[in-house]
Amino acid sequence: MVEEARGTELAVLANEVEQAYADVFADRFRNGEDATAIVADVLANPTGGFSPAADAYEGFVFTPAAGPPLLFQAPLPYDEHQRVAGRGTDVLAIRVVEVIGGRITVYVYAGYYS
Repeated sequence: MVEEARGTELAVLANEVEQAYADVFADRFRNGEDATAIVADVLANPTGGFSPAADAYEGFVFTPAAGPPLLFQAPLPYDEHQRVAGRGTDVLAIRVVEVIGGRITVYVYAGYYS
């Protein structure tokens, strides 16, 4: 699946997913909550745009206000001793920035969910 958007639309999506991820997962994890407990809570109580994927083993789907749904297969690290939650924009995985004739194209990979 290929989605096309302008840079401002990508920025809006990035800001939205970043804030939602921080609110739902990262801040709680950094404040000492157990990763397994956070995941179980969000599976049972979808919030902030995150809901379980069709197969719960797939993780979560983040549904933004605009743009494609994004798949978070592992929203938090498996190693409880690693207290680094990552960032919501990690799922966007910006791979390449191309400039041709002054026109900028950003290629990203994201686990789109369909």
